[in-house]
Amino acid sequence: MGIDIVSHKKLMDDLYSHPKFQDAVEPWAAFFAKNKEEIFYSNWRYLNEKRQRAENNIWKKLIYPGAKVLDIGCGKGFFLKRLHDNFGSSIKYYAVDLSSVVISQARNYSSHPRYFVGLAEKLPFKDKSFEYIQIISTLEHVTNPGLAIKEAYRVLKDKGYLYIVIRKKSLDSLIIYNVHQKIKKLLSRNIVHQYTPYSFPISWVRTEIFRSIKEGNLRMIERNDLAPNINVIFYRKLHLPMSLLLRISDIADKLKLSIFKDLEYRVYQK
Repeated sequence: MGIDIVSHKKLMDDLYSHPKFQDAVEPWAAFFAKNKEEIFYSNWRYLNEKRQRAENNIWKKLIYPGAKVLDIGCGKGFFLKRLHDNFGSSIKYYAVDLSSVVISQARNYSSHPRYFVGLAEKLPFKDKSFEYIQIISTLEHVTNPGLAIKEAYRVLKDKGYLYIVIRKKSLDSLIIYNVHQKIKKLLSRNIVHQYTPYSFPISWVRTEIFRSIKEGNLRMIERNDLAPNINVIFYRKLHLPMSLLLRISDIADKLKLSIFKDLEYRVYQK
């Protein structure tokens, strides 16, 4: 998309230097949430029992003692810490992130991995170095997500596993927000979708990702949804209580309807 990587890195360093909410599991909520209730909902999406159980089961199928694992776009190290909770010292942990600021934060949060400041598009590792690589909610913040996939493929060992978590198109679980947006679009002839300079359009990101996956002949062995979608900011403006929104989230999380969920995981094997 013609984004300058040096400028993007500076943006990310500046962003990570000024989180509004230190207790946010998901870093983007730490920067852009407007109140603690939004943080509460964001944390629920990461900490709800169903998601954690699903991810723990995935890891136990893909990772074995002695494996070298890599977290690309590690952020403050939340998922690395969870990996350590599952595997302890039986595996070797490596992590890379664009921002030196967040790497410093990650070292304080989880001290077990070896951390590297570097680009997902140009990983500082030799070919075929890792048995398992994960890229969780990162690719929409990478200037060239297709190249990031190619680099993951390069440093992944033969028969190794790549686990990615990405956003997808979905409907809000209450539908009201989607109806509101449709009406707004009909009434406004020229709607321009605004994206922050820190992330890129999901449709473009997914196109780039899946093109690179196809070119690399990565074989998908598992795919499923991880988290329901409710536009909490919109519904809080309607003065709906957070307890109600979380209850609806719980119901949506139990439904097998993929259209109400905006995060999915995919597992590939080289």
